[in-house]
Amino acid sequence: MTSNPTPVKGEPRVPETPGDPLVAPPVPWYFLSPSEAADQLDVALDRGLGESEVTRRRERTGPNELLSEPKRPWWLRLADQFRSVLILLLLGAALISAAVGDLKDPIVIGVVVIINALLGFVQEQRADQAMEALSAMLTTQARVRRDGSVNEVASAEIVPGDVVLLEAGDRIPADGRFVKATSLAVDESTLTGESVPVDKDTDAVDAPHDPDEDGDGYGRAAQVDLAERSNVGHMNTTVVRGTAELLVTDIAMTTEVGRLAGMISADEPGLTPLQEELERLGTRLAVIAGVAVALVIAVGLLRGDTVADAILGGVALAVAAIPEGLPAVVTVTLALGVRRMAERNAIVKRLASVETLGSTTVICSDKTG
Repeated sequence: MTSNPTPVKGEPRVPETPGDPLVAPPVPWYFLSPSEAADQLDVALDRGLGESEVTRRRERTGPNELLSEPKRPWWLRLADQFRSVLILLLLGAALISAAVGDLKDPIVIGVVVIINALLGFVQEQRADQAMEALSAMLTTQARVRRDGSVNEVASAEIVPGDVVLLEAGDRIPADGRFVKATSLAVDESTLTGESVPVDKDTDAVDAPHDPDEDGDGYGRAAQVDLAERSNVGHMNTTVVRGTAELLVTDIAMTTEVGRLAGMISADEPGLTPLQEELERLGTRLAVIAGVAVALVIAVGLLRGDTVADAILGGVALAVAAIPEGLPAVVTVTLALGVRRMAERNAIVKRLASVETLGSTTVICSDKTG
């Protein structure tokens, strides 16, 4: 795949990722006046974009939706339930026991392991279904000016250059620059942590500019902190007072929320404290059981037992040493925790997350109200 060239002022280009901007402004949007921002995005503020132009831009940028991890197939979810060292140790003991002709222990272990896996699998499937239902309910609409008239469209259909009309109670559907504002205040606590609504206006932000080194008529302005961008509206923040018109500049993963989502999704989920303890326990048991089996087999052979009898004695010791009921006890306990959380209107996607929350002793926050 060939990479796109670096965009220049006013030059459209095909994005490489959903939401990638059609135009790269010479300086950040908040340093431009409303008319300059509109010129960069090639839109008339009083008419908005035409439908044909909206279609063309959507084909380039994709939908205004944050990327989510692809849904794992059900069989992979089920396989995840067997990836514990303790479970693998139980299955190994069951297979060896069955190989030497003892079927009672393998059947018991198999039933316990299957029930344990089904409990975890069903609980996580239900949580995912609940999250999908909530996501469908939270689909938002936005009022957009297109072809000179105001229409209500799904937030996912918004493109850079759209003019969005906002009033108190509306959630801002994308990042943009306010081009009209009347007594406007926005709750940006989801981004900044500041609980007090922030007053917004349409004035270009004053900031020192570097000299115009490339001759394009603009200096390269320094970045301004998120909380100081007084003419910018950010995706998923809420208008708490006043009315406004927002010129959309960034959508999907190029918004501030999108960048945060990208950083979070890049982190690999680690093991919870309980999972780490169980992994260590399983490893210790495997080592101890292996040494014990070897000793029992060696002693049996020295006593003159047949190889089959010596191995059977060693396997019996290994099976007895492994707590086959422990995984089921842990899973049932966590499932009860998930149920108690559900009674408090909290959805837990992974059983192990319950233990993580339960082991939390201190929550550090830089905001108090």
